[in-house]
Amino acid sequence: MKIQVDSRSLKGFLSDFVGNTNALLNFKTDGSKLHMQYLGDYTAEKSLDCKSLDGDVVEVNASFNASKVLNVIDDNEPVTIFFSPDIIYLEQGNFHSMLEIEYEARRSFANTAELELKDIHAGMLKFLVHQTVTCLPMAKEVSIANPDPIFSKGKYYVDFNQSIYLNVFDFVECCISIDVLRAFAFKLDDSTKYCYIPELSVIYFKTDRYEFWIPTMNYNIDANVVNTCDKKIAESKVIANVCFREYAKQFKSVSTAFPKQTMQLGFSNNDIQLKASTTNTQVTIGETNDVMAVVNVTSAQLSVIASLFGEDENVVVRRGGNCICLIAMEKIMLIAETLY
Repeated sequence: MKIQVDSRSLKGFLSDFVGNTNALLNFKTDGSKLHMQYLGDYTAEKSLDCKSLDGDVVEVNASFNASKVLNVIDDNEPVTIFFSPDIIYLEQGNFHSMLEIEYEARRSFANTAELELKDIHAGMLKFLVHQTVTCLPMAKEVSIANPDPIFSKGKYYVDFNQSIYLNVFDFVECCISIDVLRAFAFKLDDSTKYCYIPELSVIYFKTDRYEFWIPTMNYNIDANVVNTCDKKIAESKVIANVCFREYAKQFKSVSTAFPKQTMQLGFSNNDIQLKASTTNTQVTIGETNDVMAVVNVTSAQLSVIASLFGEDENVVVRRGGNCICLIAMEKIMLIAETLY
């Protein structure tokens, strides 16, 4: 089978899914359509028109490892793809690439024509993933694996042991690997729709350019975390309203200067005070009158607070038991630590 395809469409797919490391792809064709599949921790698909150059219309498919070398393909000249039993050849002008066929089967999924698709706020999902990535230093600091976000009860939860990030997000009850979320979420667009297929533990996303099949990890849904978090917030009481904007840059500097240190963050209405110290150094930022609470925070937590809330005009501080809740609109950070 020898086909010719538009280079711009092909290169767009390669650019999006072939990075600095090899990516496993599958190409399937019957001489009129080229169906491309990215075979990673999730699956991405795209189809484009092609034409048979040898009159062969017998369907063939092959998997192969693609490297970033393929990104040198030019946008303005068609690409010829030749399928042989053991090799795929890609040719364009003076560019020739010989790719060895791998024994990895093409993935099969449900018939998408039968799926009932729902709208999703793709921009909000990207925002949540971005904020989760901002929080990841808290996982590294306490030597835990990057936690996988939980979608439950119309909210988005990420548990970092000593603190939890959550926000409102209307979605199905599931858990998705943060590595997978980071990889595909930013490829969604405003037209994105989705369908959850629980019997396959997979979510199907359809965008203008691609179709995605995302595996879920429902065994990772920790109802105890979700219920405890909701209970802590419900039982907490407002103690102050503050703004971190004035101190955000300094907080980030202190978190860098005092790595893996515990500091004291105090709150009174409209005021914040941070105290950090070592044997030879003491730093105090801000001041408080009529202190309502002081919470121990780590350097990573301090940096995350500055990043998450540094641009908010008003952050509500709530206290409940041994927890402090920082709330700006629907964004919440729950810190469970020693309170004074």
